[in-house]
Amino acid sequence: MSWSRSWASSLLIVALVGCPKPTPPEPVPGEAAIDRALLLAGRDRASLELPRAAEAGYFVPTSYPWVDGLLARPLALPPEAERLGAKLDRVARPSELLGAVRVAGPGGTDHRTMPPPAPSEATPTLPDPMTALGSERGRLLTAHLPPSFSLALADVVAAAQIHEHAQRTLLADLEPPRRAAEEYFVDPFGGGLRFRSHPVGVQLEFLEASRVLRQGLLTELAIETLVRIEDTLPELREAAAELPPSSGYLLHLETSLGPVIVGSTGPDQHTDDAWLLVDPGGDDRWGNNAGSNVGVPGAVGVAIDLGGRDRYSSGRDHVQGAGYGGLGILIDLGEEPDDYLAGSQSQGAGFYGVGVLWDEGGDDARQAAGHAQGAGTFGVGVLLDGGGNDRAAVQGRGQGFGSTGGLGVFADLGGDDQLRLGVAGEDINGPLGGAGQGCGMGTRSFPWVGDSSLHGGVGLLYDRAGDDGYYARADGQGAGWMLGVGMLLDRAGDDRYVAEHRGQGSATHLAAGLLVDGGGADTYEGTNTVQGAAVDRSVGILWDRGDGGDTYGVHVTGGALPRELGGGQGWARKAHALAILADDGGDDRYRPQWDGLGFVVPPARPDRGATALVIDLGGSDDYLLAVRRPGANPADGATWLHGDLGVGQDTFEARPGWDHEPLTGVADGFSWSGGSVPREPFPEPAPGDPEGDATARWLAAEALYRAALSGDSGEPPEWVRTAALTDPSPPVRRASARVLAASGDVEGVDVLVDSLVYQSEDNWDRPGFDTVRLWLHLLTDLDVAGDAEQWRGQWRAIRDGFDLKARMAPLLGFERAQRASARRDTATLVAACEEAVALPEGRAVQRPCATLVGLWAWVLSHPESHAFHDPERAVELGQLAVRWAPDQSEHFVHLARAFWLTGQRELAERALEKAVVLDPDGEELVKLKRRMEEEQPP
Repeated sequence: MSWSRSWASSLLIVALVGCPKPTPPEPVPGEAAIDRALLLAGRDRASLELPRAAEAGYFVPTSYPWVDGLLARPLALPPEAERLGAKLDRVARPSELLGAVRVAGPGGTDHRTMPPPAPSEATPTLPDPMTALGSERGRLLTAHLPPSFSLALADVVAAAQIHEHAQRTLLADLEPPRRAAEEYFVDPFGGGLRFRSHPVGVQLEFLEASRVLRQGLLTELAIETLVRIEDTLPELREAAAELPPSSGYLLHLETSLGPVIVGSTGPDQHTDDAWLLVDPGGDDRWGNNAGSNVGVPGAVGVAIDLGGRDRYSSGRDHVQGAGYGGLGILIDLGEEPDDYLAGSQSQGAGFYGVGVLWDEGGDDARQAAGHAQGAGTFGVGVLLDGGGNDRAAVQGRGQGFGSTGGLGVFADLGGDDQLRLGVAGEDINGPLGGAGQGCGMGTRSFPWVGDSSLHGGVGLLYDRAGDDGYYARADGQGAGWMLGVGMLLDRAGDDRYVAEHRGQGSATHLAAGLLVDGGGADTYEGTNTVQGAAVDRSVGILWDRGDGGDTYGVHVTGGALPRELGGGQGWARKAHALAILADDGGDDRYRPQWDGLGFVVPPARPDRGATALVIDLGGSDDYLLAVRRPGANPADGATWLHGDLGVGQDTFEARPGWDHEPLTGVADGFSWSGGSVPREPFPEPAPGDPEGDATARWLAAEALYRAALSGDSGEPPEWVRTAALTDPSPPVRRASARVLAASGDVEGVDVLVDSLVYQSEDNWDRPGFDTVRLWLHLLTDLDVAGDAEQWRGQWRAIRDGFDLKARMAPLLGFERAQRASARRDTATLVAACEEAVALPEGRAVQRPCATLVGLWAWVLSHPESHAFHDPERAVELGQLAVRWAPDQSEHFVHLARAFWLTGQRELAERALEKAVVLDPDGEELVKLKRRMEEEQPP
């Protein structure tokens, strides 16, 4: 009997005798919902392998086996996260947390032998902490303390000092760049995020310094130290009850590694940095390093507060459980509510080290700038909260954020919490845009095919229980960017998720994002690229495992604007992206106000399509598509399609059909080969075959178009016209039509205009350089914003008498310039643009040519373009850009920077004056002006 007939029989029995709802059947191997959906999409599991970096032209000299393993088997991502979640369900202390997640960390699970201690190079003027405690002075200063407390304190000191000696050995050769750690992310020169689309030079400086890190040993050493301290805490806590009252510190002992301090049992003001500070209780105010190794001579900083309603407030970076080239630990015990306020690299942040913040409980409030609240880069940062109804806010890069060679974990064990990430209304790609709540991010360098791109790290948010609320401006709630992995695991509760952009199981550019909610009636709200969404060789998955009634809405929410509305709920775009929304049960409501519910943006090249799946396994579900599309009629119990690659299934089954085989070969951690200049990433395209499949036909047409660009085309073969008019593949028709148009055949333009009704990757919502819409605009000067019908009407009005040959010449010149730009050949780029602009109809390509050369003026003049830095050449390109587009402020800014770097300050100031007139508030303009006022050229 088939499973469907068995299910029907079960339902009949239920109707007759009133039994409980039937148990969903287990899927037959190879016939699970995912398998059936993939079959409908013409895919199989093997075809989902990612990230295909070389195919996209990326040069990646880094490796992160756990990240690479998940991308290679994207359907193993949810079960791997479940295994991780099951480990975290047993965690109660930071050492256990680090042990549970170390498989995903930059050190992997490999255990190596500790090297011998590094020899001391100088004799300190002060004794080390253990010697100081045991000295005559130390015994005198601790004589008034109960022996039990002194012994417990000595145990903590010993644990920290053992770590200190080992840490110094491990990091003896570490020399971080002479820059603030936050500069790894934020460019002070222009204010943008470096890892988005930015020259990668500064990040290579940090990467070079990281070569000496032994991440596995650093993590293991941190675990051992935490175990020693955690085991001592009950004894220390009990002994603190016997401490005498005091109006000031009970102990302040200077050591070679920094002060060892014991506060009073009453309210204290902690302003002096300490290597170890133990506060026995009271409502304290912490304005010092508060468990950070920054601010003290040693490589360790430990702070322990044994109780009270405390306020940790500092405008500094690297505080409150921060490790920068060392270990930082902040432990706050007790159930009283505490407040935390800090700058960047704080509240459980590891950068070239390990940072830990552990708050035992209470209704706490936390606020930080960037790279905070469980953030790791070239290290590990964890925040563990034992319970309470907490509030936490971070502007960016936090609450479970991992960047290159890093692991960041935000773990909450209970309570109804409210978490905010990013600042509403801010640039989603800027420093205040978010990135966290389970987000891993690498670096997508610019030029992407001309420099190194770097692996990101792993970001994890784990919440064990409670009705929680999450808000993220962008890249949050299980999000990945460029070879990073982000996961949010909420195990129980009725939760509300609001993610405006790229969130709730979303990934972009060779990354992975996953949100797994374990139960409850949950609400998911997002605006764009959310709820199981993926772009460009990435995997984004939202998996709701509970049987509560969930609500999924893609609409304008939070601080998003109406123009920001986009796709979600199983939405995929660009080559090989994989998006999955899976719901295990419950009476659910789906409301996408844009494209969604198994929607794929069709590819420009036939063999590089994305895949989007929606799988709902039970309950009585309600679907409403705001944008109707042919063949897609989502309904309870139905199967629906979008094109060839988008599939939705509402069925009755026990499991979606993930790949449950555990990952293998991931013991090693993050590494870097040392390479920084890529090989030539431009292999010759396949020749194509007009008699072959759609991809072969497309390649054959593309080859003819390349020949037309080089001026060596001749009359196109007859098959081109046939393909342009009748080929069943829209991409082949478009490619063939461009060949016809390039040869002077106006029928090619007819076909291209008619094809605008077919939305695909090269004809999407925004008219970029690679879209058919912009190509036609440059050719015809018709309104780029018109819809397909408006274009037809406009084109018919000018078709007769249209001088195709004259208008095609500058367009082909601009296309030659584009391709030269992709090859990093600025000489050919400039020559092609100058030739195109000089033609009688060349005015049409003036502005796009200005954009191309202006972009390279920016790259060549940027101080961090290690492989391309050439300010003199940047001056030449900048002058061309402002000549061709004199009304665009950014071109004058790039020219001003190039003048400044070549020592022509007066010309730089004049260029800035022009930029100020056009856009007085431009962020890059303001920052450049300030740099020119304050400094000499870098």
